[in-house]
Amino acid sequence: MSNVFQYSGLEHNYTRIQVELKPSEAKMDNTSKENLESLKKIGRDLAEQNDAKLEDIASRLVDIRKARLTHMSA
Repeated sequence: MSNVFQYSGLEHNYTRIQVELKPSEAKMDNTSKENLESLKKIGRDLAEQNDAKLEDIASRLVDIRKARLTHMSA
């Protein structure tokens, strides 16, 4: 996806936030309570570490929505 956005001249519209999971955490069928709690903690930590990026994404989405609504009502 990064390449698609880059070659389209829209690289500023692409943000990737990723964490490396242990094989045991990445198993899609591991629904044990401890694994789900571990995944929630990983998600919270990842969001906390990327707070500024997430705020920027949210701000851009709000701006896009406002622009669309303005355009639609014009």
